[in-house]
Amino acid sequence: VLPFELEPTLPFAVDELAIDFHTLNGAQDGDQTDLIAAAIAKYDLAPYIEALSSVKIDPEKLTISGLPIALCLAHQADPQEDLLFIEIDGAYATLFFLKGERLQLIRSFPLPTDVPSKTSMLCAQMKQTLAAFPESSNLDFEPKEAIINGTGVAEGDMSAHISERLDLPVK
Repeated sequence: VLPFELEPTLPFAVDELAIDFHTLNGAQDGDQTDLIAAAIAKYDLAPYIEALSSVKIDPEKLTISGLPIALCLAHQADPQEDLLFIEIDGAYATLFFLKGERLQLIRSFPLPTDVPSKTSMLCAQMKQTLAAFPESSNLDFEPKEAIINGTGVAEGDMSAHISERLDLPVK
């Protein structure tokens, strides 16, 4: 049912996509479950499956970069604190909003390759997402800190710039 519910919001036909979801919360009022859905074009996924198959690996799961770390951080989090986790690779950043012990949002977006532009774009996208989240979720989200990780984390002052622009400690 989920693919057909998502189809009007997707840029591809559902039969061209691999779609999965992650449950956010249990049923609210007995009739609703919040979840995050992810979709990828099958032709974009094929090279990864083929590369794994070439070394005789048949994966049960492929996941969004950073999701296992985000789930681990959520599991270890203080139930009263919100946390922003950012996974940065060479071309993309993925934001994870952890509210207490629960994952509440995943948002991925492209980044430019040069460090000053990358940091500036990253901060702008994070500010925009932080501002929009309460409107779409009816939840207050006030992170106590941000944690950054990934191959695209630039040497030098990237953490300091993010901390300064978001007024948030960054690890």
